[in-house]
Amino acid sequence: MSVAVNWGFATKKITGKDLVNSLVTESEVDITLYRDLSDTNQPVKQVRIEIFGEAAKIPSFKNSKLPGKNFINPSYLARIRALDRLVSETGIDLAQHRFKDKVFVLVINGIRNREFDADNVLATVRDWLEPSTKQVGRIKKNRGWGIGLVGNDSQVIGLSIQCGDLNTESESTTILITEYFDVSLILKQFISECLNFSSKWTKTVSQLQ
Repeated sequence: MSVAVNWGFATKKITGKDLVNSLVTESEVDITLYRDLSDTNQPVKQVRIEIFGEAAKIPSFKNSKLPGKNFINPSYLARIRALDRLVSETGIDLAQHRFKDKVFVLVINGIRNREFDADNVLATVRDWLEPSTKQVGRIKKNRGWGIGLVGNDSQVIGLSIQCGDLNTESESTTILITEYFDVSLILKQFISECLNFSSKWTKTVSQLQ
């Protein structure tokens, strides 16, 4: 697949590989693995992925197919494949640290020069965390991208926000993947507090007529 790029006086065809190489050159990924200090032989409890540079602008695959075409926009796909390359270049095989149970994923998106839907970015991240080869019915389908940190995106409960929601400014994007069990009590407490907000306000009750 190639796309047209206008360089001023001429139009040059560049391939998806060219796009990936460019993104890799302009970006960097740092990965940190966290284990239980009392037993470092146990599986990792949390993975932190920091993305710097152009690749930090994770695309939304939702509605990304080109008009009249049944495939993802090549420039969007190049961004995910670039992330694969950047992760590989860290020397850490995340598939070896695959979470077997449910996980909580937090995506803190860096600032961008255009509006974007953080929820749609989360959907992309959920797909990216799956293996490159997925079982589709009775057939194994190789998508050509995916880091295999979870076996299936059905394991993922997540939240995606913009850094501005935390009153911070950063061009990098942070992805935190944590065992759900370790954050479940915090989430339950947060949900309980949200439900109790109503006690501070005047209540209007609607009734069926």
